[in-house]
Amino acid sequence: MYELFLIWDWFEFALRWLHVITAIAWIGSSFYFIALDLGLRKAPDLPAGAHGEEWQVHGGGFNLVQMGKLRDLAIGRGVADGGLLGRC
Repeated sequence: MYELFLIWDWFEFALRWLHVITAIAWIGSSFYFIALDLGLRKAPDLPAGAHGEEWQVHGGGFNLVQMGKLRDLAIGRGVADGGLLGRC
């Protein structure tokens, strides 16, 4: 019987830590997207439907992020019109 309580305590401990780690990741991703929104800059050569763009460095590479509504950007038209996301 003691083994069952011991297993349950370890399960509860692991579940609590999983909850803590998930909360930290959730808050971190929220801060990332707020920083992304605040860092967007207008450029004269933006595609139609884009609200702004931002350069980021990750993993040794430079990434250009252009942000806008999926249905308004040319790259997202196939996805938004019944592709992966269904009807937007």
